[in-house]
Amino acid sequence: MVLMLGSSRTRAFLPAVTQHCFRQHSPTCIAVLYDPQSTDDEFVDFPTSSQRVTLKKEASKRLARNEMATFSLSPDESDGVMSVTKLQELWSTLSDNEMILVRGISKDDKKLVYRTAQRICASLETIQSDLAVTLLSTKGHTAILYCPSLPLDHPLHIPLRTSVGQKNKWRARTKPARDNRGQVIRE
Repeated sequence: MVLMLGSSRTRAFLPAVTQHCFRQHSPTCIAVLYDPQSTDDEFVDFPTSSQRVTLKKEASKRLARNEMATFSLSPDESDGVMSVTKLQELWSTLSDNEMILVRGISKDDKKLVYRTAQRICASLETIQSDLAVTLLSTKGHTAILYCPSLPLDHPLHIPLRTSVGQKNKWRARTKPARDNRGQVIRE
């Protein structure tokens, strides 16, 4: 499976694979390319709408429990232009937690917060080209960024459910045997 960022300026892969198939998506989604013989549609958005809901719920839980990793930008970095050391520091915090709250974005103009947050995501993707950074939401002068960088067995890893590449994997649970009155027979 190849995962590619759907931005027109950057093309980042989640696993390191060198296929270059691309279709325009919204700037906060990643196009997922998988075997076209097993399905009719070639691309799926990542995160999907249900995965985005799951990630936003997890973000609100982490904010309520004060467990969300935060990163504050200085006033001279609020326009999204940061030094390499500051970007490395932001990337290390994001890769350790998978989700981060960035504060102090575009303090001069609130209308530019979304675009500046996208620019920060693109800058982080240039640092680590095999993982994609997704903008989950913006509120005020803050943004929540997500990057699936932790291993599956890590306690902070956020499991995302998907049916891509898992056709006919799930089966209905077998119903228990019942008697003539409809009661479950216990053995």
